[in-house]
Amino acid sequence: MLRVNERGKLGVISREGVLALELIKKDPVAHKIYLIINEEGYLSGAKIKTRVAVSFYLSGYKGKKMKDILRKLNVNEKHFRRVLRKIPLGAMIRIIEKAVDES
Repeated sequence: MLRVNERGKLGVISREGVLALELIKKDPVAHKIYLIINEEGYLSGAKIKTRVAVSFYLSGYKGKKMKDILRKLNVNEKHFRRVLRKIPLGAMIRIIEKAVDES
């Protein structure tokens, strides 16, 4: 599936990516965090579904809810934890604060 990104460039997006973007639009805080992650360039090489999962995590989803989201997005939990470790704690705090300030 083709889509145009924020900079006007044409790109290809998978079905899983489309489903992930539809899922994140249901939670306004997670959606703001997703936009900040993209804007700031964090996880720029990661798949959309992984960035969406990180956004849900940073918006406060933990435990069973987070596992359910990972299952829906088809993201491996071990891979997800590895990706989370790549984001410094200070950056996570800045992302969350920025999302809260914008609300």
